[in-house]
Amino acid sequence: LQLERDDGVRHRLAIRRVLATDSLYATREAVRLGLGAALVSGWTVQEDIAEGRLVRLLPRWRGTALPVHLLYPNPPAPSARLRYFIEAMRRSMSEPLWPDPLS
Repeated sequence: LQLERDDGVRHRLAIRRVLATDSLYATREAVRLGLGAALVSGWTVQEDIAEGRLVRLLPRWRGTALPVHLLYPNPPAPSARLRYFIEAMRRSMSEPLWPDPLS
């Protein structure tokens, strides 16, 4: 797990997983139940933090950005609709989709 501090310093941690899931909601529920700590998107837990159910362990640290991959079939000549969609995704993903609610 790699974390980045608000001043740009990066640190790699070795962790022992108790649970592995691709669901943000299952991860949040596991933390709520006391199964351990987790690195999740701030918007999934902002209400829990605001209401005191969860606490940020390392407030100056956050997970490093992960790449987003847009996959599509490779037709000989992409349709205008597909080209438009690809360009729209490039534009929309060039900036954060929302401000960090925990900043």
